[in-house]
Amino acid sequence: MAKIINLTPLSIDVVLTSGETICIPSSGIARCSKREIHVDTIDGIKITRVMPVETTGLPDPKDGTIYIVSREVADAERDRDDLMIPGDIEYNQYNEVIGYKGLRIL
Repeated sequence: MAKIINLTPLSIDVVLTSGETICIPSSGIARCSKREIHVDTIDGIKITRVMPVETTGLPDPKDGTIYIVSREVADAERDRDDLMIPGDIEYNQYNEVIGYKGLRIL
C-alpha cells in the first residue's frame, strides 16, 4: 500500500470506490514560484505567459510514496510520476460537496 502525503495547505477528503470518505490532512506545503512574461498585445490587451521558476517544499521521490500537490506544482514538475492532484469534486444527493473523486496524475 502506498503512503500518501498531502502537500497542499488544506485537508483533502477523498471518496473511495466503496463510497466511504477518507480525510488526508495537510503535512506541509509545496509551492511553485512563477514569473510572467509579456508575449503579445492584441487590441490593447496584454497577453502574458506564466512560467514556473522554482518549486519549494517538495521532497525528493521516495519509493511507495505519493505526494498530493497543487496543479501548479504538478505542472512545474511534469517529469515526476509520484505527484497527484485532487480529482473532480463529488457531491451528495443534496448537492453538497463531500470530497474529491480520487486523485489524478497529470
